[in-house]
Amino acid sequence: AGIVKAVFDMCGIRGTVSPLVILLGHGSSSNNNPFRQAYGCGACGGNAGIPNSRAFGKMANDPRVREELRALGLVIPESTWVVSGFHDTCTDEITFYEREKIPVSHQPELARIEKGLEEACRRNALERCQRFS
Repeated sequence: AGIVKAVFDMCGIRGTVSPLVILLGHGSSSNNNPFRQAYGCGACGGNAGIPNSRAFGKMANDPRVREELRALGLVIPESTWVVSGFHDTCTDEITFYEREKIPVSHQPELARIEKGLEEACRRNALERCQRFS
């Protein structure tokens, strides 16, 4: 509960919590690159943030953790679902985990967010390509 609260606090999530919260770990895919670790997450020791993202999602969705969070002053409604995912900063691909556990009621909103993220990744790739000769 302390970890979940700390992450929510660092993200500025206080008071009302959205019905869908997305936490993306990040890292970079790379082939045959001796400097690969340099592209990983600094907080994860140069590794991809996949395990941290997935662990956070499991903790934040656990009713026992949410009960402890209430005592700490953070109320996450039962209707809120935390989705864990991974952003590959090399390919600009985003993967969401444990999709089968995401409530059906949240699927349309997740689809809308995915569409927006795909567009943001395309625009980011275009901007980066314009910087190379």
